[in-house]
Amino acid sequence: MHSSHADASQLASWKAAANTGVIAVAIIVLLAIFIVRVASKSKPYQLFPVWATLEIGLTSHLLSENGLGRRILGSLVGLSSKHQILIDSPHITRLMAKSILDPLPSQYTLLVRVFGGVDSLQFKEKMDASNRDLRAPVEKVFMNENAATAALERACIPEKVKSFVTFQSNPRDMELWEHSAQIRVINPESGGVEKVEANFQSLIRDFGACIAIPQLYGRDFLDRYPQALEDLWKFDNDLFPLLMIGLPLWAPLKVMKEGLAARTRLITELEALYRRIDQYQQGDPVDFDADMRDVGETALGRNNVYRREGWSFPERGAGDLGLLWGQNANTQPLLFWLLTYLYSTPDILEQLREELTPYITMSTSIPRELTSMDMQGLSRNCPLLKACIYETYRLVH
Repeated sequence: MHSSHADASQLASWKAAANTGVIAVAIIVLLAIFIVRVASKSKPYQLFPVWATLEIGLTSHLLSENGLGRRILGSLVGLSSKHQILIDSPHITRLMAKSILDPLPSQYTLLVRVFGGVDSLQFKEKMDASNRDLRAPVEKVFMNENAATAALERACIPEKVKSFVTFQSNPRDMELWEHSAQIRVINPESGGVEKVEANFQSLIRDFGACIAIPQLYGRDFLDRYPQALEDLWKFDNDLFPLLMIGLPLWAPLKVMKEGLAARTRLITELEALYRRIDQYQQGDPVDFDADMRDVGETALGRNNVYRREGWSFPERGAGDLGLLWGQNANTQPLLFWLLTYLYSTPDILEQLREELTPYITMSTSIPRELTSMDMQGLSRNCPLLKACIYETYRLVH
C-alpha cells in the first residue's frame, strides 16, 4: 500500500509538472503571436499569413472530386471570407484576362519568407517598383514559344546526350548530372555490353537542370559552383515545404539547419554571379576573369532592373533564387515522370517515336548516337509529344 501511495503521489506530481509546462508553452506561444501582430501593425503592408497555405490546401481537398465539400457542402469556395478559391467558374478566362488581380502580395511574401529576402519597408518599395519589369525578361524568353525553342537550340542538347552516361566510376571523370545518380559500372563479361546501374530519377532531373541553368546564367555558373544542384534540391525538397507552412528559422531540426545552409550558399553564389554580371555590363574587370558572354538575356535584363531600382547584391541573390527554383523545381522531375510513363506504355512510345523520327537524326555507327534535332519541327509539328507532356504534368501535379 505504501508503494502504491508513493507511485500515485509521483504520478500526480508528474501531471502537475506537465500541466505547468503546457501552460508555460501556451503563454510563450500567445506572447509570441501578440508580439508578431503588434509588430505587423506598424507596417503599411501585410505579408500573406502562414496559415493561408494550410487553409487553401484544406479547401482544395474539400473541393476535390471526392472531397467532403463536393459530397456535403456543394459549391464551397473557401473556409473564410478572406482567402477564396475560384473553381469551375464560367467567367474564369475573362477574369484572368483583366488586370484586377494582383499577385505581388503573395510574391513578396514568398521572397521574404521562403527565398531569403529581408523584409523591410525599403525592400518592399523596391519590389513594388520593379516587379513588373523583372517579369518582362522572363516572359520574353520562357513564355514565348519561339524564344524558348531558340534557347533549346543554343543548349547543344545532342552533344550532351552523347555523354548522358559516361560509364566512368571515378566522379572526377563523370559529367555533373551523374554525380547524384549513384552510378555503378557493371563490368561486362567477355564480349558483353557495358552497363551501368544508376538512380534514373536523379540522373534525368540533373541532366535537365544542366541544360536549363546555363541558358539562364551561362556555363560559368555551374562550373564555378558544382554544388548548386545538390543545394537546390535540398532547398526544394527539405526547406521549402517547412517555410511555406511558417516553421520558424530557429526550429531545432537538422533538416531545417541543413536546408538553410543550402539556401545561404545558393543566395551567396547568385549574389556573386550578379556582381560579375554587373561588372560585365558596366565594362569593368570581371571577378576571376569569368567568361560572361553566354549569360542569358533574362539575367542581363533583370540586372538592369535591379541596378535601376537600387537592389543590393544580396537582395539580387534572394530575388533570383525564386527564378532559379521556378525554372527547375517542377520541370526537371517532370522529365523523369514523362519517360517513366512513356516506357510503361509501349503503344504510345511507338507512336511517339514515329512522330519524332522526321525531326531527329541518328548516326549510322554502332552504338547509334543522336547527331541533330530540329527544334522548330519538334515544337510545331509534334502534337502527341505535347499531349504526353501535358498529361504527365496533370498526373504528377
